[in-house]
Amino acid sequence: MQASVAASREALKEFAQGSAPLQWAQILINIGNALLAIGQRTGGKERCQPAVDAYHEALKELTFEKVPLQWAIAQNNLGTAFETMGNLEEAAASYRLALRALTPENYPLQFAKTTKNFDRVTQRLGEGRGSAQPKDAVAGQAHPTQPPIPRDGPAHR
Repeated sequence: MQASVAASREALKEFAQGSAPLQWAQILINIGNALLAIGQRTGGKERCQPAVDAYHEALKELTFEKVPLQWAIAQNNLGTAFETMGNLEEAAASYRLALRALTPENYPLQFAKTTKNFDRVTQRLGEGRGSAQPKDAVAGQAHPTQPPIPRDGPAHR
């Protein structure tokens, strides 16, 4: 995995963010995925922070408007990194954002995976605060499959 990260970082040098922004962002996603896998395998929560940083950098180019599926996948990956680190509220927020771009009709597999992730995290949040609260109330908002938020909302950052 470390070799994969090193090779991807070398590849990143070949793509300037301004001249090939989507390729640059995809390399950052690959780096984030490798760093996340390392963190998950080693149990090193602190090793997941570089994955979070890589996903945040990639999301500067992978926007909802330009590439909604890639944006949603990056948000889902970010949620997984936060979940691995134990930041469940941030994980739920990332999964919720991802679900803004996904429906069972347009991306059924990714929708199912992200919904499962969101449900697992909100369940864990509910257990941590007393399971009498419904999971959607725990997250503080309606279920993520509610109508899309306006174009100037947080999902479009």
